[in-house]
Amino acid sequence: MRKKRPRLPRICMSLLGLLSAISAPAAMCTDVSACIDTATILPLLGGRGDSPIIPVIVGPRDAAMFLTFDSTSNMVWNTHDVGFPPTGGLVRFQKDDGTELHPSQTKLENFQIGQSGPSNIAAVLLDRAPEQSVAGRSIIGVLGREAFSHGQVLLDEPHGKLAFIEISDRKACASTEQDLLGGNAQSVPLMDGGIIPSAIPVTIDHKTRLAGLDPDLTDNAVPADWIDPSHLPAETLKTAPAVQTRYLDTMVWGKRIALPDYAIGDAPGHTMMVVVEPKILRAVLGAPFFAHRMVLFDYPNRRVLFQSIDTETLPPAKHLHFDISTATNVSVRNRMGQLK
Repeated sequence: MRKKRPRLPRICMSLLGLLSAISAPAAMCTDVSACIDTATILPLLGGRGDSPIIPVIVGPRDAAMFLTFDSTSNMVWNTHDVGFPPTGGLVRFQKDDGTELHPSQTKLENFQIGQSGPSNIAAVLLDRAPEQSVAGRSIIGVLGREAFSHGQVLLDEPHGKLAFIEISDRKACASTEQDLLGGNAQSVPLMDGGIIPSAIPVTIDHKTRLAGLDPDLTDNAVPADWIDPSHLPAETLKTAPAVQTRYLDTMVWGKRIALPDYAIGDAPGHTMMVVVEPKILRAVLGAPFFAHRMVLFDYPNRRVLFQSIDTETLPPAKHLHFDISTATNVSVRNRMGQLK
């Protein structure tokens, strides 16, 4: 049986209204308007640097969910006002540090996003504590890629918006994604690197790699063994701030450094602040990457487009995250925080 996905409403608005809502240029009205089949535009409920959190409805209750590009599955947990009984066997779920969880299957009944009609969607049931809430709504879980990867998703943190969009595949609409973000938006391939399900090509320490896109991560992260020790002076690591990051129930120690010549796609390299961690398996572009960019995930065409922008409309961070609950600077004298 095929899994149902939330149905998005057909848009009944002018292009000007749509583009002002997702903060794109409004100069190309007629052509772009004809190419957008459906759109659901939602507010981001968190603050600057928080994970993307959107309003949802489950049955009769208003709730909120994180949104992740990092996992295929939808994930939920029980709260004091919303519960999810197990409906199936155990599934395998791998965390960023390589360890595994085996949660039960469950179902979200009468689930709605925006003005979409109610539907039932599958999810995995995680043990979760403590409870979190935002805008008077309990945060009940994480919306995974299986719910939205049939279309385009625009994460516009600078303007506090998230849009689910479906763009026509007609030949005349081939440039719509670029038009929405502006002609100078950068486009890179969207790739699946196994444990990096939503990844883009980057150059780190002069080698082409894949970096996952995960706005839940509070820092950009790079595995320590990806960097040749001869390219990173020992004094840099010795004096760099130590950072403790918690991935679910696992603590990882790293050092925050300015890493030179970090390039995204075919753009020139530049110095990027990253946390070098010895126990992670992949590089990640986290919250700092999204803070001043409109980022469009174009799943049908397997690419990511992004446009830099200086606007800031979200309130200060509320420290709401799913996978990453803490990222704390620690004294460099703390022996556990030193990379060897």
